[in-house]
Amino acid sequence: MKVGERIISGNNNYFKEIFDKYYPVMCVFANKLINDNEIAKDLVQDVFIKILNVDIEFENEKALQAYLYVSTKNTCFTHLKKTKSISTVESAQVIIPSEKTVLNEILQQETYRLLEEAIKELGEQSQKIIKLTLSGYTNKEAAKELNISINTVKTLKLRAYRILREKLGNQFITILLTQFFDFFN
Repeated sequence: MKVGERIISGNNNYFKEIFDKYYPVMCVFANKLINDNEIAKDLVQDVFIKILNVDIEFENEKALQAYLYVSTKNTCFTHLKKTKSISTVESAQVIIPSEKTVLNEILQQETYRLLEEAIKELGEQSQKIIKLTLSGYTNKEAAKELNISINTVKTLKLRAYRILREKLGNQFITILLTQFFDFFN
């Protein structure tokens, strides 16, 4: 079924679910491409409005997700091209990323989204500990920040890592924890 048809047929929750799930990630992705957070938000909103008006049927959520990434990328590139032709001084600083850079950004954003979803399934205290750890806190600093013992931090972190490994796989979680911690700052 088409996204627009689902909404017209009264399924407003479907669009809200899609929006809530992908809007933040698409905004981060767009901001990395154009380097302006407010404009990125506007451009991503345009992309979501477009999917309501486009006569496209998505086979599954992966197809919708791919469409969102490509559409966001294209919208950002169009914006960059327009701003380049308007202001030559400002556009001298605008560099349109290569396809490889865009694919790397998509991979990072999707990885971030999957990790965030997995972390949300942890208990509240475990979520806090993992986010602090990913932000660079030591066990001692996390214990002090959360006003709990260092042994509690270690135990909850160990349990959380075990759950994340089960959900995401050993190699995947290792890569995430070592390379993508800066997304949580």
